[in-house]
Amino acid sequence: MASPRDTFSELLEKIRSNDKTLVNLNLAGPTFGVQNGLLDYCLPSFKVIKLCQALLENNVVTSLNLSRNGLNNISAQYIAEMLINDTRCHLTELNLSCNAIEDAGAYAISQALEENNTLEVLNLEENEIEKEGANDLAKSLAFNKKLKSLNLSYNPDLGLDAATKAAKEFGNSLAVNNHLVSLNLFMSSFLPESEELIKAGCEKSTSLESCKMDSEEWKRSKAKKVPGEVVQVQEEAKPEVNHNRYFFRKRKHNIISESHAPAKNLHRN
Repeated sequence: MASPRDTFSELLEKIRSNDKTLVNLNLAGPTFGVQNGLLDYCLPSFKVIKLCQALLENNVVTSLNLSRNGLNNISAQYIAEMLINDTRCHLTELNLSCNAIEDAGAYAISQALEENNTLEVLNLEENEIEKEGANDLAKSLAFNKKLKSLNLSYNPDLGLDAATKAAKEFGNSLAVNNHLVSLNLFMSSFLPESEELIKAGCEKSTSLESCKMDSEEWKRSKAKKVPGEVVQVQEEAKPEVNHNRYFFRKRKHNIISESHAPAKNLHRN
C-alpha cells in the first residue's frame, strides 16, 4: 500500500513496478479543509500527469481515490486521456469527489466515458459542475457500456437555469443505457418538472435500480406479477429531505498556479 512516508517519486516507482499492495490506491487529501499547508496534500496538475503516465504502465491498480486534492479542469483532462486508453488503464473505480472540476473538466471526462470499457464506478460528488457539464455527462451515458454507478450529488448548480436540456439528456440516455445501476443527483437543484423527465428515462432503463434526486429517490419496483393474481405494492415512505443540511459556496483552492495551455499527450511513442 502507499505509505504516508513515501515521496511522490517513490510512489510512482511502486506503481510502475506493479507493487501488489497498490490494488486500492488511496491518495485522498485532508478531510477537514486546510491543514498545515494544503499544498503538501493537493496534487497539482504537473503531478497528476506523472501519476497518469505511471498508471498506464501498471496492471495492478483497479481503484483510485483522488478526492479532496484541489483537482481542476487541467487535471481532469489528464485523467480523461488516461481513461480513454483503457487497454493500458485498468481502473474499475475512480473517486474524484470534493475537487474543483468544472464544466470543461466534466466534458473531458464525458468524452472518455464514451470510449472507456473498464470503469464501473465514478464519483464526481461535490465539484463545481454546472448545467453544460451535466449535459455532456448525460449524453455519454448513451454510449458507455460499462459504468454501473455515477455520483453527481452536491453539485448545486447542476440543475439551475436551462437545466431542462440536461434533464432531457439524462432521460434519453437512461432509456437506452443497459448497464448503469445507480445514479445520484441529490442536492443538484433540478426542478420538479426536470426530475419528471429524468424519471421517465429511469422507467425505460433495463438496468437502473435507483436514482436519487432532491425530491425523492426513484427505485425500481421489486414486485413480481403472478398470472391471475393482483399484486399490491406498498409504497415506501419517502425520506424527508433536509434542504438546510448543505450550504454551498464556491471554494478557492490554494493550489499551485498553473498555465491553461492544452494538456500534454500522455501516450508515449
